[in-house]
Amino acid sequence: MVTSPALLILVVITAIAATVWLFSFRYLVNSPVVAARRVYDELDPAPVIPTFDASATRIVGAAEVEGDFRDNSRRLASVLARDGVLPASPVQILERSDQRITFRTAADANKPRGEIVLVGKGSHQTTLDYAVDYPALNTFLRAAWTLQAVSLIALAVGFWAVRTYVITSNNPAIKWQSIQMIQIVHLIWPPFMLGYRYRAGYKLVRTKLDMMLVNLPHTPV
Repeated sequence: MVTSPALLILVVITAIAATVWLFSFRYLVNSPVVAARRVYDELDPAPVIPTFDASATRIVGAAEVEGDFRDNSRRLASVLARDGVLPASPVQILERSDQRITFRTAADANKPRGEIVLVGKGSHQTTLDYAVDYPALNTFLRAAWTLQAVSLIALAVGFWAVRTYVITSNNPAIKWQSIQMIQIVHLIWPPFMLGYRYRAGYKLVRTKLDMMLVNLPHTPV
């Protein structure tokens, strides 16, 4: 059986596209776990447990710092109000007590909002735990998974259509249009971009809060 060059081109392009699709699928599945991993975790990494949860957008962390928890609460609220957790996005302090601070990003419900709990340990140590919800990250993941599904359908339907109606043509000029299958790339690459946006946004907020807490005793107010 002699395979026509046009069919060979179609098969090669489809195989490459399917391989890239699988890499994209793996990238999205691992994104919530990889985004949550800190630098010191990477020195002794735990196994990556994939997740299909498109709402995995809660950012959590903890720190133990010097100083009385009452003083640290006042200092932290001041730093949060001044610096925020995202560039050019002011933070509104909703509630502040000696043991709890709640905040949100002003005028935007899709940006970070959360709380920080402070617990005194002795007279000169404070344990801080934070949990932040970042709804915009959910949008990136949902859009990425939607495009991932659409690209798989387009890949299957495109292969069938070209194989059925283009490769079988008696017109050589039409046969060589099988190379147009490469247009599938326009649906395959966006999930990578959206997954990266999710990871970058998650790490930006987490790193900002981690450093804010760790440096709290040395931060002028």
